[in-house]
Amino acid sequence: MSAKEFSTNKSERRWVHQLKEHFIVYLENPPSIFRVPKSLRDSNPESYIPQHVGIGAYHHFHIDNRKLEALKEILKPEQYINFKSLIVDRVEDLEPAIRSCYSKYLDLDRETLAWSMAIDGVYMLHLLRSYSGGKGSIGIGDRNLAQDIMMLENQIPCIVLKEIWNALLLSCGDDHEIEEKKEGENCVNVLLSEMLYFCKAHSPVDLPNEAHFEGDAISPHLLHYMYNLIVKNWSIGEAMQMMQSDVNAAADYTNAIEEEVVNDEVTVNQFIQCIRTAAGLAQRKSFRLVANLPLNQIASLFENGNHRSKTVGVEEIRIPSVSDIHNVCKIKFRVWPYSGIGIRYDDQKKILYLPMIRLNTDSEAILRNLMAYEITSRSSTLVMVSYVDFMCGIINTAADVELLKGKGIIISELESAEIAETFNGIRKSARMRSDVEETVEKLQRISDNTFSIKTCTFIKDHLIPSKSTVQCILTILMVLLLTLQSFCDIYDCHARSSGMMMIIKNSSS
Repeated sequence: MSAKEFSTNKSERRWVHQLKEHFIVYLENPPSIFRVPKSLRDSNPESYIPQHVGIGAYHHFHIDNRKLEALKEILKPEQYINFKSLIVDRVEDLEPAIRSCYSKYLDLDRETLAWSMAIDGVYMLHLLRSYSGGKGSIGIGDRNLAQDIMMLENQIPCIVLKEIWNALLLSCGDDHEIEEKKEGENCVNVLLSEMLYFCKAHSPVDLPNEAHFEGDAISPHLLHYMYNLIVKNWSIGEAMQMMQSDVNAAADYTNAIEEEVVNDEVTVNQFIQCIRTAAGLAQRKSFRLVANLPLNQIASLFENGNHRSKTVGVEEIRIPSVSDIHNVCKIKFRVWPYSGIGIRYDDQKKILYLPMIRLNTDSEAILRNLMAYEITSRSSTLVMVSYVDFMCGIINTAADVELLKGKGIIISELESAEIAETFNGIRKSARMRSDVEETVEKLQRISDNTFSIKTCTFIKDHLIPSKSTVQCILTILMVLLLTLQSFCDIYDCHARSSGMMMIIKNSSS
């Protein structure tokens, strides 16, 4: 915990008090709502920072009319008159459990946290209820809200929703209704049912009609629930091996590379500055020559090498495009026939199976946040990251998207060029699942062994100089010319050549 996490000394004392009072709660309940890594957030802020409605503790925006209208629609007059005693006080009792759901310290006092959670929780129940039984039509406004609701930093713990649901149920005063609904157990079932309808309406990947995955009775939050529906709710005959992720180690490796590059650049700049300072103190021509050398251009040769090594971890996976797989490798595309995400290549039939994906205006943000959750969650797998990396690798142009649309793999009314731009703009991860890597290697071997690909590769590798080679040659040539110019400026080459020409002229006369 760094000092910048606390806005005041009072905040720091509050954190110590909470830790002392509820240490066991924090220890036994790992966080599930994380801050998006800065490298991801900076690449596309609109996909990670809510634009229309803020939910939960990280983005507790001012109370807007949308939330107030939801309160009036879902609550009876006597319920919102007694809102504090009915809901806020019950949510306030959950403070330790709520705080443990968030990976970062919440610089909010107990009452502020309870009020923000209570209002946001009622709003979420109202939103989910509108999807109960299936929503007829989904407009652009619904997708704008869903895009915000599914952001990793914009989640609200489901324990809050359950508590509010129970409070509203108890306040109805209908004993028969309470007995029939069996408070608690039925609350969870109804809440999960409404969450399922919401996820089916907005998930990019088709979901089954029922949830079959094993786990807790209720998910930590809505994004986690959609993730489990996509990744773990598979109706596949064969068991799928789930490889546990070690993304933190990969992220540390990438950070180490970036820090190393920065340190190298600082060292080079400091060296150049020392040379020029020493040359400024000395008056000899040899020192002045060193000071006038194109040191920045010389240093750029080394910096370019560092920058190349820096991008190794985030380059696109090496795999042929959709067009090359279909037209050159003569491999057919088919829709994955089961639920969930499956990427399989059938060697005998030469068929590549991919899951069907429905893309709408909210799909990019949802995909990005599913990936962000998978990366930040220690107990997650690499299923979403591997799938999106694979799609980013095979989709290069609008023609690739058109081909997948024709095969029923991509279902979308968005322009093909827009979809291609979306996949080309997603940052590539550092690791993939072993089964997906195996499929990538198979496709790449087939492509490399194709005659036309072999011919193009030979021409590119042996007959056409690479861009980096041309840049290096031009840089070296520029350095030589600037060095020659510096030498002539110091030793007055023009005067010497003029004097020599005069001597030759006089001797000849």
